[in-house]
Amino acid sequence: MLQKLFPSSELMPGASCLIKHLHAKGIPFALATGSHRRHFELKTKRHGELFKLMHHIVLGDDPEDKKGKPAPDVSLAAAGRFERLKMSKRILSEHVHFHSFNSFNSPA
Repeated sequence: MLQKLFPSSELMPGASCLIKHLHAKGIPFALATGSHRRHFELKTKRHGELFKLMHHIVLGDDPEDKKGKPAPDVSLAAAGRFERLKMSKRILSEHVHFHSFNSFNSPA
């Protein structure tokens, strides 16, 4: 049954537009899914070019996904693979915190 249904899977409304926009703006993004490779490949068969735009994809049969849903392992694995961005996120976080603190303490 899945062999018949999955290849005709449609994208969620707006997904294609969002993926293309993020890619065009150079914003790295990833997909984290509980689907195992065999099901993922069936589901995305019609949309392969779109999924190639993603920085990376982490599937439910990835070795880092130890517990499966509803555990956050697959999402944490996807986030952790943005090694290059970790420092940028930290710098942004400290920048926002610093400016929020200064704005709060500055004389009106």
